[in-house]
Amino acid sequence: RNGQSILDAGCGYGRHAIPLAKHGYHVTCLDASKSMLQAAKKRAEEAKVNTIDFRLVELQTFSFKTKFDIIISMFTSLGYTANPDQEKSILERLATSLKPEGVLLLDLKNPAWFDAPVFKKGGFKRGDQKHSYDAEKRIWTIRHVINGKEREARIYVFSKEGLEKRLTELGFQEIRFFGDITGGALKEDSLRMIVVASK
Repeated sequence: RNGQSILDAGCGYGRHAIPLAKHGYHVTCLDASKSMLQAAKKRAEEAKVNTIDFRLVELQTFSFKTKFDIIISMFTSLGYTANPDQEKSILERLATSLKPEGVLLLDLKNPAWFDAPVFKKGGFKRGDQKHSYDAEKRIWTIRHVINGKEREARIYVFSKEGLEKRLTELGFQEIRFFGDITGGALKEDSLRMIVVASK
């Protein structure tokens, strides 16, 4: 609803935060990347949006005295520590930052995607990116070249069951899973796993 407070955890360049602010939400943006936040601020200025609170901070360390009506973490922002214990700790920080009847929205890669035979054969290449998956550790690795230098991103992949268990432990009463942002059913061939959890 217009006027509600939203925390965008891992906001990137503001793709979701800016439209939400335009619709009257009070948005706070967190990201650990200085360049991403700078890009988000520039896009907000170009869109004539000056109400967003931008914070340069790691998701592992953020804390707020105020609570939020809604927390969103979009496009697999959750998982980038590649450490299951730290990811569980981040979930706890998100949960404690919500108001009593708050809603948490997570946009993650569908874990079923990693059951594809191509990952059992070592992964695949797409453009200048090489994707691989360690099923035992649940780590998705993306290697790519930027400005002639190879970079690597390692992402912890929550299972549906593991995530539901953790959110239940954190006091969420209703946890729903979808296969896309429009509310379609979560299937094995869904690319995304959208989680909507309410207290």
